[in-house]
Amino acid sequence: SMLNTMLSVAEAEAETVSLDLQPINLTESIAVVVDLYGIIAEDKHITLAFDPPGQVFVLADQARISQVWANLVDNAVKYGATRVTISLEQKTHQAEVRIEDNGMGISDVEIDRIWERLYRGDRSRSRPGFGLGLTLVRAVVGAHRGTIEVKSELGQGTVFTVRLPLGAAQSTRRNPSQIQGKQQG
Repeated sequence: SMLNTMLSVAEAEAETVSLDLQPINLTESIAVVVDLYGIIAEDKHITLAFDPPGQVFVLADQARISQVWANLVDNAVKYGATRVTISLEQKTHQAEVRIEDNGMGISDVEIDRIWERLYRGDRSRSRPGFGLGLTLVRAVVGAHRGTIEVKSELGQGTVFTVRLPLGAAQSTRRNPSQIQGKQQG
């Protein structure tokens, strides 16, 4: 599992990852992950809330983008939250997904390091994991021509914001047949 994750990270960072870009309804993609984690959250007495605004579509690889949502929700559930709220908003040129929790938060010293391979903060070492989840999340979001940012306050919680472009703009570097089609047409 660790090796496969490291290979996925390396592929995404080297821009050699093969993405199966399809129109994806982010509302449904996130809802599936919320349903999967709903049982775990309920067992841990965590409120997991997702109130989508309607359907929001992007071109994405369904399996890979689902890894992003699963990883971020898993972290929120794993690190002491009692409430996890997921919001989705369609902006002019992008979809914005926010995953906010009221968990233990991330210290100022650690926040820049969370994206590093195999890095695990002091308070996370007692929980299962390899320290690759956020590295993979960032690489997958980047492979989709998106961005991710984090804001956190120790003891107050964390907010991850993922922005993905709407439309076909993100697919031009990923699908050689589309690049050829654009050059010929």
